[in-house]
Amino acid sequence: MDGQTRLARVLVRVEDPLGQKSSSADKPMLIIGSFVEVYINANPIENVVELDKGLVRTGQTVWVMKDNKLEIREVNVALTDDQYAYISNGLESGDKVVSTDLSTVSNGIGLRTQGENIQESTE
Repeated sequence: MDGQTRLARVLVRVEDPLGQKSSSADKPMLIIGSFVEVYINANPIENVVELDKGLVRTGQTVWVMKDNKLEIREVNVALTDDQYAYISNGLESGDKVVSTDLSTVSNGIGLRTQGENIQESTE
């Protein structure tokens, strides 16, 4: 895997790249060195939480709201793709992940949800 682009170079073998066999007649011809889009089936990852990749903070931490206070949790990231991080340990069912960037980040600072702000301003 290339460290900068995070792309892997793979060698793909195609049985009949020029489509000369009758079973390949309806498929396009592939020229040597062509770029193709390939989907690789893999085994599913089990017992993970799919989380937007941007919500995993520095040092593989996630900000969680617990009892209206910020809790900075270390998590284990099993895998990432272009959109998600798959968390295998560190989050529990029902955890409220903080998605807003905060100017002050410290364990135990008070938090409130956007819904609470709206209720307070209408009272």
